[in-house]
Amino acid sequence: MKVTRTDILLYAIDELKKDVAGGDCSQEMIARAVGLTPGSLTVYLSRLSKTGIIRAKKRLISQKFLSNIVITDKGKEKLKTFRSRMDDLIFTPQRHNISICLKFTELAGKFRSPLERTFLLYMYKSRENFDLNQYMGNLTTATNDMNLLNFLRKLDKPDEEQGQRSYLIEVFNMTLYGDMNKMIEVLKGELSREDIDSLLIHAETKYKQGRLDEAEIIYKQLLSIQPNITINQWLQTNLGLAQVIRRKQGPKEAIAHLDRVGGETKGKLFKALLNQAKGTCFSMMGDYTKAIEMLSECIRSYRQYQYPLLISIAMNNRGVAYFSSGKIEQAEKDWTIALKMANKAHCRYAKGRLLGNLADVEVLKGNLKKAERYLNSSERLFRSVNDFEMLAGVEFNRALKSISEKDFEGFKVHFKRSEDVAYPLPPEYERSFRRKVMSDRATEMGLEDIVSFINGSTEC
Repeated sequence: MKVTRTDILLYAIDELKKDVAGGDCSQEMIARAVGLTPGSLTVYLSRLSKTGIIRAKKRLISQKFLSNIVITDKGKEKLKTFRSRMDDLIFTPQRHNISICLKFTELAGKFRSPLERTFLLYMYKSRENFDLNQYMGNLTTATNDMNLLNFLRKLDKPDEEQGQRSYLIEVFNMTLYGDMNKMIEVLKGELSREDIDSLLIHAETKYKQGRLDEAEIIYKQLLSIQPNITINQWLQTNLGLAQVIRRKQGPKEAIAHLDRVGGETKGKLFKALLNQAKGTCFSMMGDYTKAIEMLSECIRSYRQYQYPLLISIAMNNRGVAYFSSGKIEQAEKDWTIALKMANKAHCRYAKGRLLGNLADVEVLKGNLKKAERYLNSSERLFRSVNDFEMLAGVEFNRALKSISEKDFEGFKVHFKRSEDVAYPLPPEYERSFRRKVMSDRATEMGLEDIVSFINGSTEC
C-alpha cells in the first residue's frame, strides 16, 4: 500500500485533534513527526487548504494552530479511505528487526501519543528498513521518569526547556540516524548538547536490549573530546559505560571503572550516584553486606539534597539486596519507604515497580489477595502512562503468583501476556532472565509441568 505525505498529514491532524493534549504540540514537533521543517509544514498545509482537504479558520501560523484547522468533508472521505486500508501496512522481520509480522494498526495502540504514532507512520513510508525495537525502546527510555539519565538531563536544562518539547524531537532525531554505520559517522563530528542527549538515550536503549558493543561504541566516543558535553552528560556517559562493562566483563571491572571516574570528580551528588552504581555491582556479586553499606551511604547523601526520587531509587536497590540475601522484612521496610518517596516525587514508574516488588513479598508470605491488590494498582499506574513494557512486568509478577498458587492454567495465561503484551519489548535477554526466575521458582516448588512449559517456550 502506498502512503503519501497527504495521508500522513491528515492522519496526524486527525489524531492530534482527537487527543486532549494534542493542542499543546508545537509546529516544530508536528513538522518533525512528518519529516518536514516548520516552514515546509506550512507550505503543505496551505496546499491542503487550497485543494479543499482542510479549512483554516485563521492563519496557519499560530501558537495553537491546530485549533484553526478543520478537516472538510472531502478531507474526511480521503481520511476514511486511507484508514480502511491501514491493515495493509505490515511490519516484517526482514525490514524491521522483529521476529513476527505486525500490523501498523495493532502496534499503533501501544504508543502513548499521536505524535509517536504519526512518526511511526512516517518512518514506515520513508524508510525501507528500520529498527522497530530501537524506536520503541528509545521512547520508553526517554519517557521513564525514574531513569537516572532523565533526572540528570533535567538538572542540565533551564526550566523553559523541560517539558514536552523535546523528548519526541530527540527520539525522532536519533531514529533518523538509521543504521549503526551512519551513527558512527555522526559520532565523529562535533556534537551539540541536544545531539549528546539523543545519543545517550539511544545508547541506554541499546544497553537495555543487550546490544552491548553498539552501546559501548557510543559511550566511548562521547567520552572522547566533545567540546559541548556538560559535566552531567559526562557523568551519564560514564555510568552508562559502567553498566556495559558490568555486563561484558563483570561487576569487579565495573567497580574499577567507577572508582577511576570517582577520582576525577569532587561533586558530592556525583560521588553518591557513583556509589549507588557500585552498591548495585556488589549486590550482583553476592556481597550484600558491602552493597547495603554503600547504598545506605547514598541514601544519607540523597536525604541531604532532598531529592525524593533518588532516595526512592536507592532504597529500592537496597531492598533488592536485602531480598536477595533472604532478609525479607528489611526489604519490605525499604520498599515501603521507597514507595512513599516515589509518591512524593510524583514518579508513577517508581511507584508501579515498587508495588510489583511488594506484591512478590506478599506472595512469599502467602498473602495472595494483598499481592493481587498491589499488582492491580501497579497495572493501573502503567496503563495511565500507556507503558506496555512495564505492563509486561506486571504480568511477569502475576506469573510468579500463579506459581505460588500452583495454578498451571493461570500461569500459562500470564506467562503468554508477559511475553506478548508489549512485543517486541522487553528485549530477548530480559525475557530469558524472567524465564529463568520463573523456572527456578517452579523448580523449588516441584512444579515440573511449569518448568517443561517454560523450557518449551524458550526453545520456540
